[in-house]
Amino acid sequence: MATSGTYVWVLALGITLTGCGGAASTAPPPTAAPPVASAAAVTRPADPAPTAATPSATAAALPSVAQDKALVKKAVVTTDDLGKPWFAPTSVSTVKNKKGELCPGHADATAGLKPRASAVAKLTEGKGVGRNILTVAVATLPSTDAAALQSGLKKNLQACGTYTDANGLFVVTRAEGPTTVAGVDEVLSASAERIYLDKAHTRLGYVRHNVAVRKGRVETTVSYAFLAEASDPKAKSFRRLTKLLTTQLAKNDRVFTD
Repeated sequence: MATSGTYVWVLALGITLTGCGGAASTAPPPTAAPPVASAAAVTRPADPAPTAATPSATAAALPSVAQDKALVKKAVVTTDDLGKPWFAPTSVSTVKNKKGELCPGHADATAGLKPRASAVAKLTEGKGVGRNILTVAVATLPSTDAAALQSGLKKNLQACGTYTDANGLFVVTRAEGPTTVAGVDEVLSASAERIYLDKAHTRLGYVRHNVAVRKGRVETTVSYAFLAEASDPKAKSFRRLTKLLTTQLAKNDRVFTD
């Protein structure tokens, strides 16, 4: 999932076995010999009839898709969660690629990996144009196995390393950012997109940091587009995105464990 793209349950099945016990038997009097049964009288109990295989415990324990949809919608952050100056505009500026493409000539490698449910929030850091943009996606996966998703995200990153976008800006994308995040099972992808105004990549226009993580079945993707600060002119620090991601993950924990 491109917008992926947190992408939070771990399912387990507990089985308790209870032993059987009876009262201790009393030994027969020493003068009474135990009866001996003839071989013909000893019969072997019949083998138990085979039982049908039971469905997977994980599959049986999954909530309905409708429940997943309600949970992700409730989990994705709002302006109330982030506080001022965050604002929910009716729309945000985007680069329009050809349908199904992430960058020119490359189709999204995760397009066939459909989540069970997903919800997206697009917020700006203040009102008006030219503001920093936050995009958050929370999705539930069919299982906790996200190997195919992680592989697809890696292919996207490799294919869209350097290109010119539909607005004529020059994009350079590299694998950067946190390799571990507290409270999640794995980091699926982390990258930085630097959008330059010139082909020589000397005039940095703005930056987009992206991180996708998984906890249980929930994938969380946070993308933060911003203007580089004077203190970090090449936008190497993921500090601001990490703070936003932490807020989203905390809300995931509240919603998915209620």
